[in-house]
Amino acid sequence: MQLLLIFAFMFQGILPLQTEKLDTDHYVINATDQTIIVSVDYKDKANNPGQGSAMYTIPSGTALVISNVEGLDKFMHPTDYFTYSILTSGIQTDLNTPDMWILEKISDTKARYQCTIDG
Repeated sequence: MQLLLIFAFMFQGILPLQTEKLDTDHYVINATDQTIIVSVDYKDKANNPGQGSAMYTIPSGTALVISNVEGLDKFMHPTDYFTYSILTSGIQTDLNTPDMWILEKISDTKARYQCTIDG
């Protein structure tokens, strides 16, 4: 028994005991001169039953979290889980283009992706 305790103590710092789950917020920044309406849907409706479209109104000059993924082992890109539609006419930004989103790591367990709508 003592040998087992010594072995466990020696490798305590080498092997992780538990993986921390990560939290990723997805922000949209409205840099236009008008209020924008965005619709958000899960790509995988089968694993998200009862989750309909969510609608967000983003006033000019503000940023808003429009989606979030938490409890996973890596920071998740918004376009991996969601589809986005801008319902305001005249806006050409495509929120479903992965390159539009920029990752900012806040801590070891928290990050945010940001996308700017500018017209």
